[in-house]
Amino acid sequence: MDHGVINFKAPSKVTTYLVIGVGLFMFSATLDLLDEWLMHPAHKWLSWIESLPAPVGMLLTSLGLYYWHQEQYVLNRQLRRREANLREHSKVCSVTGLYKAQYLDLAIKNQLLSTQPLWLGAIDIRDFSHFNSEFGFKEGDRLLREVSELLLMNCRLSDVVCRYAGDCFMVLMPETTEQQAKELMMQIKGALRYCAFKVEGSKKAKFQHVTTALIQGNERNYTGTLTSQLHSQLQQKSTNKK
Repeated sequence: MDHGVINFKAPSKVTTYLVIGVGLFMFSATLDLLDEWLMHPAHKWLSWIESLPAPVGMLLTSLGLYYWHQEQYVLNRQLRRREANLREHSKVCSVTGLYKAQYLDLAIKNQLLSTQPLWLGAIDIRDFSHFNSEFGFKEGDRLLREVSELLLMNCRLSDVVCRYAGDCFMVLMPETTEQQAKELMMQIKGALRYCAFKVEGSKKAKFQHVTTALIQGNERNYTGTLTSQLHSQLQQKSTNKK
């Protein structure tokens, strides 16, 4: 096992086209600037060297900007699963890429203004502290990232998925009936139960057990009260299963 070796990713097409394009354009501009003070023989090939890189550079830069636009389009589609209708990047969890509890509070506050049925679900990874103790925090963070991706995969575009605290995730389900909310939480629980997480350096898969809880929200609820009641319900279920 090699230690201290850093793996660098190859640059993308966007980076390559932009760097080469801007480089050629700057090379041509520099020759044009030097031409104001330096005298050189009147050869045709020198004129080509001075003028040709500029249009080629502009063409490559334009191509790079086009691919950059395509990348941003794809990234924005992915972020729709995480951002809902708000965009507060200061409230993003650096480990999972999901939003934190503060963002969830804002989303709940906005949804409580509506008369549509609202449900809030919570998912807690059982014995996550033991997992960290056995395999380390690096593997624990990787597990949280995998769990967050599974949650996004099993939720709808209208749902808001957040990392509430530690190993606890919450899903805000607007315009959802009780039956729909229960079915969604069952599907999430099933997906996580059969997630075969491969711990680095081990040939065996580590399966996780989760505890879930549900609570309904309406215009009479306060945001803090709703999340606190759900979190208490989740902790009580986790304690009873020990």
